[in-house]
Amino acid sequence: MVHRRISPDLKQRALQLLDQEISPKAIAEVLGVSTKSIERWRVNYERLGCI
Repeated sequence: MVHRRISPDLKQRALQLLDQEISPKAIAEVLGVSTKSIERWRVNYERLGCI
Protein backbone atom coordinates (compact mmCIF):
# COMPACT_ATOMS: atom_id res chain seq x y z
CA MET A 1 0.00 0.00 0.00
CA VAL A 2 1.34 3.40 -0.97
CA HIS A 3 0.70 6.26 1.42
CA ARG A 4 0.73 9.69 -0.13
CA ARG A 5 -0.42 13.02 1.15
CA ILE A 6 -3.67 14.10 -0.45
CA SER A 7 -4.18 17.85 -0.58
CA PRO A 8 -7.13 19.36 1.27
CA ASP A 9 -8.26 20.85 -2.05
CA LEU A 10 -8.54 17.40 -3.62
CA LYS A 11 -10.47 16.10 -0.62
CA GLN A 12 -12.83 19.07 -0.78
CA ARG A 13 -13.37 18.48 -4.49
CA ALA A 14 -14.23 14.84 -3.83
CA LEU A 15 -16.85 15.90 -1.28
CA GLN A 16 -18.29 18.46 -3.71
CA LEU A 17 -18.66 15.72 -6.30
CA LEU A 18 -20.42 13.52 -3.73
CA ASP A 19 -22.86 16.38 -3.13
CA GLN A 20 -23.55 16.40 -6.87
CA GLU A 21 -24.54 12.73 -6.56
CA ILE A 22 -21.50 11.41 -8.42
CA SER A 23 -20.74 7.87 -7.27
CA PRO A 24 -17.78 7.34 -4.93
CA LYS A 25 -16.40 4.78 -7.39
CA ALA A 26 -16.40 7.29 -10.26
CA ILE A 27 -14.84 9.97 -8.05
CA ALA A 28 -12.14 7.56 -6.90
CA GLU A 29 -11.26 6.61 -10.46
CA VAL A 30 -11.03 10.20 -11.67
CA LEU A 31 -9.08 11.52 -8.68
CA GLY A 32 -6.87 8.45 -8.26
CA VAL A 33 -7.87 7.69 -4.67
CA SER A 34 -9.70 4.83 -2.99
CA THR A 35 -13.39 4.76 -2.22
CA LYS A 36 -12.44 4.05 1.41
CA SER A 37 -10.55 7.35 1.53
CA ILE A 38 -13.54 9.22 0.14
CA GLU A 39 -15.82 7.65 2.73
CA ARG A 40 -13.37 8.50 5.53
CA TRP A 41 -13.21 12.14 4.37
CA ARG A 42 -17.02 12.32 4.26
CA VAL A 43 -17.38 10.88 7.77
CA ASN A 44 -14.68 13.19 9.15
CA TYR A 45 -16.36 16.18 7.57
CA GLU A 46 -19.78 15.26 8.95
CA ARG A 47 -18.48 14.51 12.45
CA LEU A 48 -15.75 17.10 12.85
CA GLY A 49 -16.52 19.76 10.26
CA CYS A 50 -13.11 19.29 8.65
CA ILE A 51 -11.58 16.85 6.24
